[in-house]
Amino acid sequence: TVKGSRRYTAADAEIVADIAQRAAFAIHNARLVTRLQHALALRAETVARLEDTELRNRSLFEGSPVPLWIFDRATLRFLAVNSAAIALYGYSREEFLSMSILDIRPPEEVQRVRDIVTGRRGGVRRLGTFTHVRKDGSLLYAEIHSHETEYDGRPARMVQAYDVTERVRAFEALRVSE
Repeated sequence: TVKGSRRYTAADAEIVADIAQRAAFAIHNARLVTRLQHALALRAETVARLEDTELRNRSLFEGSPVPLWIFDRATLRFLAVNSAAIALYGYSREEFLSMSILDIRPPEEVQRVRDIVTGRRGGVRRLGTFTHVRKDGSLLYAEIHSHETEYDGRPARMVQAYDVTERVRAFEALRVSE
C-alpha cells in the first residue's frame, strides 16, 4: 500500500452500500412526500371547488322565485324545499320535511301522482297541472315540471311548481260563461 492510503475491506464496502441504500431510501421518501403533498394540494383545491359549487347550487335553489322541492323517489318524502314553496304553500320548512308529496294532494289525485312518479324516468318533463292543498286547506293549481336527480346519494326528483291558479280559474270562468 502507498503511505497514507488504506485498503478497503468487505466491511467498508458493506458500510458504503448501507449508506447508499439509506440515501436512496431518503431520496425515494422525499419524492413520495413531494407527490403526496402535491396530491393533497390538488384534493384540497378540488374540495374547495366542490364546496363553492354546492354553495352556489344551494343559493340558486333557495333563491329561486319558483317553488322548488326535491323528493325521494322511493318514499316520496320531501328532502329539500325552497323559500318560494314555503311561502306559496304555507308550511314551514320543518313541516314540509316531515311530509311526502302526497300530503299536498287532494285524496282523489293520490293514485294519479303515484302512477306518474313510478312510471316516469329520464330528463325534464312537464307532468301537467295538478291540484295542490295549502296548509290552510285552500286549493291551488300547479303546473309541474320535474327531472331525475340524486340527493344525498339516493334517487330523487326535483320539482318546479308553477302556480297557475288564476289562469285555470279564468279559463273555467270563460268556459262557464260561454
